Amino acid sequence: MLFKVCYATVDLAFLIDGSSFVGEEYFKKSIAFALRIIKSFYVDKSFTHVSVTVFSNQPHVIFDLEAFHSHSSLEKAMKAILYNEMQDKKIKYARLGSALEVVKTSVFKDSGRLNIPKMLFVMASSPSADNVALPAWRLRSSGVLIYALGIGGSYRPTDLKKIATYPPLDHVVATRYAYLDCLEPWLARHLCSGEFVYLLFDNLPLLCNGSTLNV
Repeated sequence: MLFKVCYATVDLAFLIDGSSFVGEEYFKKSIAFALRIIKSFYVDKSFTHVSVTVFSNQPHVIFDLEAFHSHSSLEKAMKAILYNEMQDKKIKYARLGSALEVVKTSVFKDSGRLNIPKMLFVMASSPSADNVALPAWRLRSSGVLIYALGIGGSYRPTDLKKIATYPPLDHVVATRYAYLDCLEPWLARHLCSGEFVYLLFDNLPLLCNGSTLNV
């Protein structure tokens, strides 16, 4: 890991796309990427608390902010997430708006700490079939800082802009699965500082030392 550990006192929630748009291979890459980001934070009762929710046609809170307080327990729980268990084979679309509502109530409200900064990192690979603007506004109004990462070619850019904290240029990243590994140190550093700038996947070869894009 190129980035040193972030000793931030923060409630950090991840909302990860597990819909049929993603596929099992890329879903595993998303989980691995989120885990690497988590490992860049000092997870402890007094520092960073972490939650993970996976969404498809419905949200699944894998664990809330009070469930684990060590990297080892978090890693075990995340590696146990199965893509097939996130699917309803009769319903193919993703409902990100519904997932945002669940994160607000079942994660931040039910397990968040008082007077502690709250951050939500959304990883979307598909267009949402429901409204995202209102639930995202409710989250932001409650004090949650929202970052949005669009991965691949099927997500809807306007969804990301509606979700993210304003201005979206400072809270939205667009990339492809091939660039996740080299994006992680940069993203972890900027998440720790609470700020980063808009970055499109077309600019990522410079960040990733000109690596070849294979999607």
